[in-house]
Amino acid sequence: MASTSRRLLVVEDQELVRSVIVRALTEAGFELFSTGASDQAIELLNDLGPTYGALITDINLDGPMSGWDLATHARGINPGLSILYLAPALPRDYVAKGLSNSALLLKPFTIEQLTEAVSVLFTDTGSR
Repeated sequence: MASTSRRLLVVEDQELVRSVIVRALTEAGFELFSTGASDQAIELLNDLGPTYGALITDINLDGPMSGWDLATHARGINPGLSILYLAPALPRDYVAKGLSNSALLLKPFTIEQLTEAVSVLFTDTGSR
């Protein structure tokens, strides 16, 4: 099985945002898989199994599945998966969901904020 060290899946339906995330995190040394659609993300999650260490997902994905639903599916495959949610504002139900081993990054964000948030996901094994 491949190492989960620094391997992550990016799911962002805004192509420009996704390309910036992919470029910045690749330059920071992360191994990335990316898609703009939740159905493609499900295929990648099923194919990759528990070989990835983190998921970055927009909460408000276009398509049949929200970022919340995608994260739930991903955790079914990889229960220890770290998740970074992206959102334009603090979702009302974020705290109520009691999401362990996850973080929220509000849009717009800087490259430095992004790389710091992702680095913390890979170094912090505690709940957030």
